[in-house]
Amino acid sequence: MRLISSLCLILITAIAFSCGGDDSNSSVDAPPTIDAPPTIDAPPPADAPPPDAASNSVTCGAETCDTATQDCCLDNTSGNLNCVPSGTCGMITITCDGPEDCGSATDECCASDAGAACAPPGGGMCDAQLCHVPGDCPNPGDMCCPLGTTGISACFAGACPG
Repeated sequence: MRLISSLCLILITAIAFSCGGDDSNSSVDAPPTIDAPPTIDAPPPADAPPPDAASNSVTCGAETCDTATQDCCLDNTSGNLNCVPSGTCGMITITCDGPEDCGSATDECCASDAGAACAPPGGGMCDAQLCHVPGDCPNPGDMCCPLGTTGISACFAGACPG
């Protein structure tokens, strides 16, 4: 049995070293072809800022609202998020999705039952601070976690809720 194993090992080694082309000829038989463009099969990292992380836009479900002319409106009966003309929501209005949307460097984007708006920290208006990356969160070690499929994320201590 040991003899057969040794012969197999020698045979495999011989085949491996005998494969290959002639190094003296540097021409290529055919150019390489690309069958299909590469696909991205993984989402961005959890701490990657979304494309809307700008001071003039707010993520609103699948839409991005221009905060100069639109508000993000949450229909509390259907759960749908839509961009609507500023001041016309009539339901739950989301005017910020991170600190970059707040005019003052000390304000936070605070979420509550009434929606989301910029407010000073510690004012009692924040049920959750909205964010794009962990660095937007007030405490070291906080995580910036997506809130379902809303396109909005909030700060959580330590780990994202499961």
